[in-house]
Amino acid sequence: MSLTKEKVRLDCESCRYCGDCDAGSFELEVPIEDQLTGLKGNARILCEVSATGHRVTLAHFRDPAGIELLLDEGQRQRLESLLHLIAEKKICGNEGLCPKEIVDRVQSSTHSEVW
Repeated sequence: MSLTKEKVRLDCESCRYCGDCDAGSFELEVPIEDQLTGLKGNARILCEVSATGHRVTLAHFRDPAGIELLLDEGQRQRLESLLHLIAEKKICGNEGLCPKEIVDRVQSSTHSEVW
């Protein structure tokens, strides 16, 4: 299942765990499509999770060939709006959307007081 907000679609079930940053934070990569501009690629996202909340931040965006792209202001704002929704609703780690590895990582992080 994917999430869409402001014509930005994030392919949640295809996200991939990329490793821990520190206690309570990790990076993942997720396919994204901007339906207004046709831009497609993979976003590297920093997820900070704890029992008290989530933060989900864009680290960088790469096209399908792996080349890092700079998003224009509109693309960045719409993507950040979707990431804010994911953090606010604590969607990252949802068993109905995310791969098991991400679900397990989020559950282990939310049981510790990190930030």
